[in-house]
Amino acid sequence: MIFLRTESPERFVRAYPLTTALLALILGVYVVSRLLVPLGLESPLYAWGAFDPSRFVHGQFWRPVTAVFLHADFLHVLFNAFYLYLLSPPIEARVGKAGYLLFLLTAVASTTLFLLVTSSPPVIGASGIVYGFLGLYLYYI
Repeated sequence: MIFLRTESPERFVRAYPLTTALLALILGVYVVSRLLVPLGLESPLYAWGAFDPSRFVHGQFWRPVTAVFLHADFLHVLFNAFYLYLLSPPIEARVGKAGYLLFLLTAVASTTLFLLVTSSPPVIGASGIVYGFLGLYLYYI
């Protein structure tokens, strides 16, 4: 079954190294951002990485990428990580590592397109990757 994960954690890491790295990075950034909250440093982390078009046009070109790894709260990161855990391994196995890395550009594209249709910057989260993978599943169907 495509959405059922039955392998052991060790086999998952070996079979899907890019998915593992993506999940580790997303969860790691979330943990660091939560550890900074008691120090009163949450807003600088989001101010540095969230995708705000006004800062992007002034030379901060990293923002569409860094915004993917920032999440607003626990449920936001939990559901993004859960869907990546379910959807990402079959994609990585089917399109290969190069195709998988190329497909991660959907996150940047979706963030940019979202800002074109709405006026609510800044944007954060990995939902663009999740919807990109879901779109790829629909394409395969």
